[in-house]
Amino acid sequence: MPSLIPGFEYDIFISYRHKDNKYDGWVSEFVANLRKELEATFKEDISIYFDENPHDGLLETHDVGKSLIGKLKSLILIPIISQTYCDPTCFAWTQEFVVFNSLAKQDEFGRDLKLIGGNVASRILPIKIHNLDSDDKKLIEDELGNVLRPVEFTYRTAGVNRPLLVTDKKEENLNHCLYRDQINKVANATKEIISSLKKRSSGELTSRENDVRISNDDIPEKSIAVLPFINMSNEPGQEYFSDGLTEEIITDLSALRDVLVISRSSMMTFKRSRKKIQEIAREVHVKYVLEGSVRKWGQNLRITARLIVAENDFQLWGQKFDCTVKDVFNIQESVSRSIVEALKLKLTQREENFLAAHPIQDVEAYESYMKARAEMTKWSENGLEKAIKLIHDSLSLTGNNAILYAALGTIYVYFNHFAIRNDPDDLTRAKHFARKSLEVDGNCAQAHIVNGILEYKMGNHQQAVKTLKKVLTLDPNNPDGLLWLSINYMMAGRADVAKPFSQKLLKVDPLNPLSLALVGWLEFNSGNFIECIPYYRKWLELDPFGPFTRWCCAIIFSYNQDLTESLDVLGSLIKDYPEIIYGKHALFYRSALAGDKPAALGFVTDEVKQEIASNNIMPMQMATAYALIDEKEEAIWWLKKAIQNGYSNYVIVDKDPILQRLDGHKDFRLLKENLKEIWDRFEV
Repeated sequence: MPSLIPGFEYDIFISYRHKDNKYDGWVSEFVANLRKELEATFKEDISIYFDENPHDGLLETHDVGKSLIGKLKSLILIPIISQTYCDPTCFAWTQEFVVFNSLAKQDEFGRDLKLIGGNVASRILPIKIHNLDSDDKKLIEDELGNVLRPVEFTYRTAGVNRPLLVTDKKEENLNHCLYRDQINKVANATKEIISSLKKRSSGELTSRENDVRISNDDIPEKSIAVLPFINMSNEPGQEYFSDGLTEEIITDLSALRDVLVISRSSMMTFKRSRKKIQEIAREVHVKYVLEGSVRKWGQNLRITARLIVAENDFQLWGQKFDCTVKDVFNIQESVSRSIVEALKLKLTQREENFLAAHPIQDVEAYESYMKARAEMTKWSENGLEKAIKLIHDSLSLTGNNAILYAALGTIYVYFNHFAIRNDPDDLTRAKHFARKSLEVDGNCAQAHIVNGILEYKMGNHQQAVKTLKKVLTLDPNNPDGLLWLSINYMMAGRADVAKPFSQKLLKVDPLNPLSLALVGWLEFNSGNFIECIPYYRKWLELDPFGPFTRWCCAIIFSYNQDLTESLDVLGSLIKDYPEIIYGKHALFYRSALAGDKPAALGFVTDEVKQEIASNNIMPMQMATAYALIDEKEEAIWWLKKAIQNGYSNYVIVDKDPILQRLDGHKDFRLLKENLKEIWDRFEV
């Protein structure tokens, strides 16, 4: 039976290690039960590929046969993740999971898609039947480039780690899950994904737009979106080159003061999109759209580009370039200058120089740098480590180079700020490479961004503001510059000054959930505790799985009179991320909200306190949690720690209804007076 969508072989491909089915036929029973649940969920019949072949191990040729490739052309992969599945010598891992992950990224829908409700889901829907070793978990998360979010079919009691059975009782399982409920979750998730794929295939489904809308009257006359250049090469491995060219052109145009340029992060959401130019332009609120393609074979290139007036689909400019890879720098500049001419932009001397500069002259070094940037977008430790090696390869060819040093500084900031790994020396390394970058080129915007983030992390918001303002003089549309400048103003209690920058960020990077979240942050930090809640709800809708997102939203929801929403989000965070600091703090905060003081205090071990004390944001939430359980001395201590870490938002401390429980405490009164002095001295 064919797939519900033409061009696909099956709706679902079940991937599993055959030895996991030998003992009691668990996988066969799961598939049989899933079929029955799908019949009760879908009007149509759903096709499933499930190979009960008892053989295991790699094929002699270590290649995927044409027959299997065809079967892997499925809408959804359901891998049965076990203690033995995450194994590079396993056929299911190497020839099914890894291959599907690659194929799905390259097909018309992409591996990750927006659902009808606006959330994002992966077409890989893992079923976990064992608790995993850390190495196995790392292997699968590195391949996915994301956190593993499986449907749990694991039964756990003391000393027991086995698949969940139909007969198991929920109350006896430490995971507290029931087999029938979990099967139902798989069927419902499958329905949501396939329904979205069907609507996207028919052209009915469009990306969900932010609730904060900009009217067509507000579309700047000189505004442009650069669509991801299409990789026309025969090899999917050349994708890095087309993506790199897209990013370079965006970087060139972003530095021009008189044009609004949509960021890379927003535009990459349209990769492989079937939307029309007019739809895309309306969604990101621009007048012009640049689209193009790249075909690369060996050292030869064919690049096409067209500048479209979105309103009437009129081609304002178009050109085809046949050349070699060594000419790519000149072509990039030619495309950028053609757009400048078409939009009748008048360039300053600095902008002229910027377009003419080719920071990486060596073609081999340039290609290595583009591969490194592709690895950086995976946001995994393995990907970032690969990027470091690739950049050092580039440096061995170029010698001192500002862009390459800035990229290394950025990677080490990523390691620390996004908690990808816990190495106390990463920030020192970031500072080292930012300094080396600026020694080569004092106007390298990315190096200044690294320094701005480092100043933020040290609590030096005044210096961070000065540094990030310089970024925006060099690159007026830089989304990171706009974001971090706004955050530093916010932490200094000057949300009013930050708002114009946040509004520009919403225009430059409209499809990034953080752009909308920033609006909510600024409302909260202006003392608008209830008015900000809709923005946080929208942020959670756009990024439902992010641990930082869930933690922030749960804290803000607790300011509403109905605590159910906050407790629900805290519960999901604790379940999914018990080992990271946001999950650990959530245990404390949830008990504090519930008024269970003994339980709350039991969750704040010395280790947890030490980890939170060095954080820029979390000490404030420690203060509010302690205030909730009437531990005033501890609350005051954490307020002082927050101020020591650079927090100087007098507005919040003065208006926060939870912190007002500390009124009457002499230290709280003095603390507010001192904070007011710091707040008044801050130079905007």
